[in-house]
Amino acid sequence: MILSTMKTSTLPHFQGKPLIECPETVPQANFLTRDFGKAVLEEVQGRARADHHDAAVLNVLSYHDGVVTGSNAYVLPLIGSIVRQQNLHVATPADLELVIKTNAFSLQGTYEDFALVLRSKGEPNSYLARHLAHQVTARGHNLRAPLMIPYAGLELINDSDAPEGLAFKLREDAAVIEAPILKKPGRFNQADVDYAIGLPRTTGKTGERILYSGELKTGLSRLYLDGYLVVDSSWNNLAGSDGDGRVVVVSRDAISQNAEKTIMAEYKKKREELDARKDRAIRILDGKE
Repeated sequence: MILSTMKTSTLPHFQGKPLIECPETVPQANFLTRDFGKAVLEEVQGRARADHHDAAVLNVLSYHDGVVTGSNAYVLPLIGSIVRQQNLHVATPADLELVIKTNAFSLQGTYEDFALVLRSKGEPNSYLARHLAHQVTARGHNLRAPLMIPYAGLELINDSDAPEGLAFKLREDAAVIEAPILKKPGRFNQADVDYAIGLPRTTGKTGERILYSGELKTGLSRLYLDGYLVVDSSWNNLAGSDGDGRVVVVSRDAISQNAEKTIMAEYKKKREELDARKDRAIRILDGKE
């Protein structure tokens, strides 16, 4: 097993869209677009050739109409290692739920990979499941509940025994999250989302969104958002990719003073509008208007 050895080239500046409901940090997120997206794509292709034997599962990205398309479980950790040079990371489930909550940009009609789900050491993907299970149990976790492991905490390594010649290594800062809710598929509303981890707290028979797990109860699978904002953990083909795939990158760096002033002014304006609506609703209920 070896980690990437290719030296990362300098990337253009990442231009994200502010998630203005968190004015303290003003996180920014966006797809891989324009010059930044092109540079990341070229870096992925270069690293695939130099470090990972030009593995076919890494050659799944394309550039169309200003955005990089395609996504699978293998390419996300590789992209993550590339964008970290700008203190960026590939989106976690919590990040994507914040994008949805703030409507910073639309995720409708595309799919976004954001984590692996480890249920047991069995099939599907038993070799990689055992490999990951060894790492997570060494950190004190157990497999009683499904474990959600965001790609932001994974490194891609070569492994000649693995099905695609590649495996996943936990970073020191990896989040390994016990997620029993993944055993309870059903419907949920946006208000049910736990934004600390990016999954619903509860599911039921009603709700505007869906948590889906198919028939999977063992092994290793992908966790992703589909084009209808369904949270789906049933995709066991870790290599699969198509043109609807998108990679979301997130920055929590401080932004320029002028940009922060603009964002805070917009945030203040929206809060004032909401407060005015709330006050008027109270007056109407009290019969004062």
